[in-house]
Amino acid sequence: MQRQFTLMIILLLVLGTAGALMFSDFKQSKRSNAFIKQPLLASLDEGFTRGKQFEPISVRIINQDQTILDATEQDGKWFTKHLDASQTYPLNDVDLIALLRKLAQANIVEYKSNKAKHHNILGLEAASANNPNTFAVSVLTKNGNTVDLLVGNASSVQQGQYVRFAGQNQMFLIDTLLPMPSHHTTWLAPDLLNIDIRKVASIENIAVNERAVAPELSANQSVKQDVSYIEAVNAMHFTDISVFDAQKWALLQNITTLSIMLRNGEIIKVSLANSEAETYLHVESDEEYAHLQHWMFTIPDYQIEVFVQSTDVPEELSETEQ
Repeated sequence: MQRQFTLMIILLLVLGTAGALMFSDFKQSKRSNAFIKQPLLASLDEGFTRGKQFEPISVRIINQDQTILDATEQDGKWFTKHLDASQTYPLNDVDLIALLRKLAQANIVEYKSNKAKHHNILGLEAASANNPNTFAVSVLTKNGNTVDLLVGNASSVQQGQYVRFAGQNQMFLIDTLLPMPSHHTTWLAPDLLNIDIRKVASIENIAVNERAVAPELSANQSVKQDVSYIEAVNAMHFTDISVFDAQKWALLQNITTLSIMLRNGEIIKVSLANSEAETYLHVESDEEYAHLQHWMFTIPDYQIEVFVQSTDVPEELSETEQ
């Protein structure tokens, strides 16, 4: 009886030691202390010091072999080289700036495994078409340094996320969550038009199918309906974006074109067309909104009503406030 008890104790000790070795192999590879606090970027290059020398000028994010962000900083504003177009598109840079700030301030709180066989456990395999969990983030800084980081799963135990530097097997748990765009349109500037009604000289709503032109408004007259009309146009948003293709556009069913003339002579044309499945919007402008003309925007069907409503001038007009 005593011998069996002794053998059982020895067996438990052996199993416990083996389990501890396996756990430590996955959990830690470099440090004896499990929880540390070391700046993430400094572990890559000691020149990075809590963001003081981390001045990004371009950011690329890849997921499932697709570039969902290819952003560059220009005069304090961020633009993305979107899809296959040579033109850039403005970003709503709040989330991008939050990502860069968190990256600059991130601390390593735990060293994980440095074995490639464990990458998939933490969502840190190389970014590929069959791997939706990993985001490959590449940041170029003003002084020429590059940070290539793979971002994986969020920790289920504590606040933080698993990361590793590209080309290195060592994995880390950091003390923050790095926000990632879920789609190639997620961080694009959402607003299409922001037209000041006080600058509008005339509005024409051209029903292409009928070739009917609504009466123009005089430069010093307006009505409440037309104020709300411009406000509705300004409120339009898109669900997707693609490079403008004149041949593809010509094959669509035209619905209407809105021609807005500003008091300085600028003309903004907003056209609406659809296929059996989608409704598209295209903007023509030579000045403030010139960057929009390179794109086709997919919009919700209910926004068609904004364009097809009449711009007929009612009998009672009120003078525009000067």
